[in-house]
Amino acid sequence: MVLKEFTDLSKKLTKDYFDSIDLDGVNPPEIRDGVSSYFLRGGKRFRPALCLMCAAAAGGEKAIEMAVPVACASELYHIFTLVHDDIIDDDDVRRGGPTVHIKVKNDLLTEYGSELDENDALRYGTASAILSGDVLLALAVDSVCDAVNRGADIKAVQKVIRLLTRVCTPALCEGEALDTRYGMLFTSMEKLFTVSEDEVINVLKKKTGELFAFCTTSGYIIGSGKNEPDESVLTALRTYSELCGIAFQLQDDILGVLSDEKTLGKPIGSDIREAKNTLILRESYKNASAGEKKRLSSIVGNKNASSADMEEAISILKNNGGIEYSAKRADEYIVSAINALKAIPDSEYKELMKEAAHAMRVRIM
Repeated sequence: MVLKEFTDLSKKLTKDYFDSIDLDGVNPPEIRDGVSSYFLRGGKRFRPALCLMCAAAAGGEKAIEMAVPVACASELYHIFTLVHDDIIDDDDVRRGGPTVHIKVKNDLLTEYGSELDENDALRYGTASAILSGDVLLALAVDSVCDAVNRGADIKAVQKVIRLLTRVCTPALCEGEALDTRYGMLFTSMEKLFTVSEDEVINVLKKKTGELFAFCTTSGYIIGSGKNEPDESVLTALRTYSELCGIAFQLQDDILGVLSDEKTLGKPIGSDIREAKNTLILRESYKNASAGEKKRLSSIVGNKNASSADMEEAISILKNNGGIEYSAKRADEYIVSAINALKAIPDSEYKELMKEAAHAMRVRIM
């Protein structure tokens, strides 16, 4: 089976499972819409595909169906983090449409017009988005439990739930907190370098790699049918996932500079406005001329920067080696990730995992 064939199958199985979830009890309607909107907008769904690959690597093709609820749970959990992340970062656009909190705000203003204060509408939009995220988290856990109804070992399912709630969630929240703190402490370009590159990479590992690790290890646990599968395999999968997650995020930073809003599904240059401590920005600033450094200092972190300002900042980043440096580091992480798979027994699904690592780097998956 080639990678595209597998990922198309994964998308179908995950979407079919999501469609089977009864959301009638989720109210009011704006929360129900907040739960489903990002999922229904699509997305590449790397995480469910990784989960099902690893399930099949452990238990063969028959394990795929058993692991579908867990694969869907990984996407529900991912969307839960996106909904909350959009609030933290004050983002307006996600997957080509308005973010949950902004959509609710806009809908209220359309319905009530001048009767409603815009700040009150935003406050309710934010509350609705937070609650939508809470429901998504609950649905993710419930979906993992449903794997028992497809033949998964109940103790294996318990182990997966603990991985989600006791390992993945604290680590991901740590990464989000550190990322927010580093942005909050930004007062000048020089402040970027009070945080080391290793600390920046650690944020990427926590924010993205940890959820990838949940996907691979949970898939393998469910697919193996054991509560205690081979720990050396789980360790290898965790290493593979964390390294892929770092590379994935480095590539995301690159796309945030080189892509366009329609393709990316969110505003270009948002990392610049939010003063995200990216390898691209760090390396480009080091190599920039005095005049370019002065312009970056006036644009980075400026939420009121104009489109022309953003174009100028992006041009400076493109011309000073930051993109090439970030791409080089991403490639190094992918090579290391694939090397980590040596501990995994050979199978067609292991080969798919290697292909998936390369695909995440260039986003063709």
